[in-house]
Amino acid sequence: MEQHLEFDVKMKTMDMYKFLIYHTYSRFSGWFGVILSIVAIFMLVTGYDTLDDGGKLVLFVIGLLFTVVNPIMLLSKAQQQIVGNAVYKKPLHYVLSEAGITVSQEEQEETMPWEQVCRMKQFRGELFVYTSKIHAFIFPFSQMGEAASEITEYIAAHCSGGSVK
Repeated sequence: MEQHLEFDVKMKTMDMYKFLIYHTYSRFSGWFGVILSIVAIFMLVTGYDTLDDGGKLVLFVIGLLFTVVNPIMLLSKAQQQIVGNAVYKKPLHYVLSEAGITVSQEEQEETMPWEQVCRMKQFRGELFVYTSKIHAFIFPFSQMGEAASEITEYIAAHCSGGSVK
C-alpha cells in the first residue's frame, strides 16, 4: 500500500508575510537594499553636522526604505492577498503521495507532480515548497502538528532539489 500524508492549512496573514519577507530578502537585491539603508543611516549619523536639511532627509528616507517601509508594505501586501483571494478563505487540504502534492478545496483538486517541485526552504516556522522561482506551497509547521518532521522528510525524499535548506 502506498504511503501518503494528509494535512490541512488555513493560510494566515503572518504565514504569507513570512514567505514574502523570505522571498524578498533572500536575494541579492534584498540584501543590497538593506546594506544601502544601513550605509545611508551611517552617513546620516556621521555627517549630521555637515549635511544640509535636504541631504539629511534623503539619507533618512533611504535609511528607512528597506528596513522599515518595505517590511510594512510586505505586511500590507500579505494581508491584501489573504483577504482578497477566495482560495484562502477556507482551509486547503494537502495529500503527499508518490504521485506528487495534491491540493484540494471543496470540489476542486489539483496534483503537482514531484518533477515540478524544484526546492524547499525552511524559514521561521514555515516550509516553502517551490514549484518555480516565485511560486511555492506554504506549509506552516504549527498547522502540520506532530507530523511536521515526517512531512518535511517525505518532501525531501521526493523533491528533485533534495533536502531542506
